[in-house]
Amino acid sequence: AEAPVASNGTFRLEGLFGIRKLQLIGLGPEWEIRSIAQDRSDVTGSGVALTADTEAKVLITLGRR
Repeated sequence: AEAPVASNGTFRLEGLFGIRKLQLIGLGPEWEIRSIAQDRSDVTGSGVALTADTEAKVLITLGRR
């Protein structure tokens, strides 16, 4: 699934469950994902744990290469 990022930096994906790895499409080559955090845990390598019909908050931190 793909979701556009709003001007405030948020995005919304619906209908997903299980472990999902997130990737950002359209970043310039000077940017990289530094970390992806869910509930204060780094899930960059393991993926985001999603449960059906619940909301998960994820923080994606970017940095310049």
